[in-house]
Amino acid sequence: GNAVLAKPTAWDRCDTRNLATLAYAFALSGHAAENQDAFRLVVDASQRRMSEFVVQGVTNVIWACATAACTDASVFEAAASEILSRGQRDFEALDIANCLWAFATVS
Repeated sequence: GNAVLAKPTAWDRCDTRNLATLAYAFALSGHAAENQDAFRLVVDASQRRMSEFVVQGVTNVIWACATAACTDASVFEAAASEILSRGQRDFEALDIANCLWAFATVS
């Protein structure tokens, strides 16, 4: 968490795959709660840059939020807007399933 906090503006410029992977890793490892400020920094940067993510990145970010019990509606609204703008042509079945799980989990 400290490494993330040490460079707060770097997350607005880094590769979006890194953001999605970092959010996913925080959630998967169970360390999002104890590193809440760092996790929030990554999630906020992801939210601002949602249109830059590949489909898997969008799904990884909202999966991470749902897994880490981050129920900030603005993150999910940004993801939903992005998902709807792309349409189903860009999504595989697993992407759709992960999105549905994430939205159902925080509802």
